[in-house]
Amino acid sequence: MKRELKTGPSIGDLDDTPVRYSMTEGVVTLEPSASVAEVARVMATEKIHSVIVSKPLKRGQDPRGSWGVISDLDLLAAATTPEATAGELAASPSLTVSPDENLGRVARLMRDYQASHVLVVGFDGVPLGVVSTLDIARTLAKRLVGPDVKPLVKREAQG
Repeated sequence: MKRELKTGPSIGDLDDTPVRYSMTEGVVTLEPSASVAEVARVMATEKIHSVIVSKPLKRGQDPRGSWGVISDLDLLAAATTPEATAGELAASPSLTVSPDENLGRVARLMRDYQASHVLVVGFDGVPLGVVSTLDIARTLAKRLVGPDVKPLVKREAQG
């Protein structure tokens, strides 16, 4: 007996949703010289999954190319090289989009480039926020379930 799978919203269903409605506003930035330990400390204390590394602009360079992203997965991969710096870890140039870009295109970029975070920049190239795979999952869930998405699993403290 063959089971039929129910299908929910697809990436294409996000083509009418601007990034601004799903992104996390604001970014935490670090200097390129920050250590792996500092990156880990900031992610842990701020409870975030990515940090932005500001890289010096070269003459005539578009500001959008002066930012790099370090995800929690990048940090995990760097755990064996504690002497690395944030500038060396940061994916650069980072994927950047405008807040008016459609979320479906961003999801396809993330899939194609295997990126978990995309930097959202203003018209001047300055970071406004980040859109992550979790932000996109949350938006899909709201489309599927409705605006009052509630957890399906109850977490209990073990003690």
